[in-house]
Amino acid sequence: MTKKNAPSVVPTPMTQKALYLSHFTPSMMQPDTLQHMLVQRQPLIDACCDDVVHSVTTRAKHHYLFVGPRGIGKTHLISLLHHRLSTSKDIQERGLIAWMREEEWGVTSFFELVLRILRTLDQQVPALGIAARTAPLYELTLKQAESQGTSLLLEVLGNKTLVVLMENLDDLFDQLGDAGQRQFRAFIQNHPQLVLVATTPALFAGVSLQKSPFYGFFDIQALKEFSLEDVVDLLKKIAVERGDNALTEFMETREARARIRAVHHLAEGNPRIYVILAQFLSREALDELVQAVMHTLDELTPYYQARMKELSGQQRKIVEYLVSYRGAAPVKQIAKACFITPQTCSGQLRQLREKRYVHSIEAGRESFYELTEPLMRLCMEVKQQRGEPVGLLVESLRIWYAEAELREGLDRAEGKREVDEHHGSGERIFDALAEPAVSAEFEKIVLRVMQAASAWKRTGDEKHLLVLPREERALAVNLKTD
Repeated sequence: MTKKNAPSVVPTPMTQKALYLSHFTPSMMQPDTLQHMLVQRQPLIDACCDDVVHSVTTRAKHHYLFVGPRGIGKTHLISLLHHRLSTSKDIQERGLIAWMREEEWGVTSFFELVLRILRTLDQQVPALGIAARTAPLYELTLKQAESQGTSLLLEVLGNKTLVVLMENLDDLFDQLGDAGQRQFRAFIQNHPQLVLVATTPALFAGVSLQKSPFYGFFDIQALKEFSLEDVVDLLKKIAVERGDNALTEFMETREARARIRAVHHLAEGNPRIYVILAQFLSREALDELVQAVMHTLDELTPYYQARMKELSGQQRKIVEYLVSYRGAAPVKQIAKACFITPQTCSGQLRQLREKRYVHSIEAGRESFYELTEPLMRLCMEVKQQRGEPVGLLVESLRIWYAEAELREGLDRAEGKREVDEHHGSGERIFDALAEPAVSAEFEKIVLRVMQAASAWKRTGDEKHLLVLPREERALAVNLKTD
């Protein structure tokens, strides 16, 4: 179903819950909710909206491409931009908007793209009567239909400018092929009545290679991950939209700050994940936390499975190795484990880094790689364990929730200078913890984190941290520096 503009609404008061906060389809949310939930990107959407309106009202044309991994907020921007443009008097008088489907499957030629644009306009502006005017095209040969289809599109536009909102441009261009892309580019060049605002999970050959038809065509905007302060802002807005007064009050406590930092290190700046994880921030009991986390992982697993399907076989192999290894690994180690050459491995890692699946850490003359999002690893671990409890995740979160006690334990251990790097320090450390019943897994993680933090603090060598999974490493850094 083609996305349609939701009606405007009166902002919801604090005690009234928003009708719906979508985890995966922001286009289903009400415009006022989308605006209220906007964090960090107000200047970006303001600039884009102004440029599009300027493009519609003048001969100059400005095209945008938003780049960022799935869940970073691209559909949120497109949905909000559609609402703002739809309510612009200039656009209403001098433009038309075609908000394409998030996935336009089966568009294998320029002609089929023209048909999809016409179909979208017909659904969004029925008064144009496009359906009746396109019906005769199906009685023609492909070449005749293509010629008359493009003529029909120009006839529908008249002297107006068409704003085309397109998501997953990489998939669309891949379906179009080089010939389709060249026809599309030539049409825009010969008939400057189109303005494109598109999204893509990562840069791709169709826009990044000099020989590609759309090289230099777009104003490319890479969407930034959320900072910790952005996360706090978003979670407060989520509490307001959900009418969750308890969460709003909890957000002002020191305990909430520690939990938010835990969520931040798990989600790594991905807004979609914060919306999902916000539901258990104020849970008190660990049992409640376990249930909430398992529900979250279950909800996110299809999302990460879809992301894995986007990768080549060699890239999937590398990701699976990093899932099982858990820490940051150098290129030679990854290559050896995956039975590929270091040169091939470096090339695949470079592509994975561009797509934000992995990131690199420089340590001396070596580069170490790990998954960008810890939750991706955790969701894949859930599948591997076939329904068994994800004890490691729960215990990791438990550490974050007891961060103050851990810091106290580190201070004691450092003050006494009695920490044995290999064994024997666990009992002294656990004496400082508030919770008397400590599981074996929890004990291992605490010891591992504190050993790494202690070794790094003494030597200054960051390689002591790279053996830890990312979320544990972040905690070790906090223990050392706070």
